[in-house]
Amino acid sequence: MNFWERNGYFDDDNDVNDKQKSSANFEDEIKRFSSMTSEQLMSELASKVSQSKNDGTLNTAELERFYSIATAFMNTEQLTRLRALLNMIER
Repeated sequence: MNFWERNGYFDDDNDVNDKQKSSANFEDEIKRFSSMTSEQLMSELASKVSQSKNDGTLNTAELERFYSIATAFMNTEQLTRLRALLNMIER
């Protein structure tokens, strides 16, 4: 199970209503994150990482896959920051 499935954005069944709900959840999360300051985002990240480590769901291979995909969409500064965050998370 990946981050998106674990947090209710995707479901294995093909029910259209469930997919619409998942899409709405995702859009709500994007809106919520976009209104946060950098400090609030870092706090949210730290909380999620801690929770994932505690419940054994942190998957560093999944994070590395995300990083490899993100390289096509980010500039050098963004990738440097993301790499630093991933290194912090993976410790």
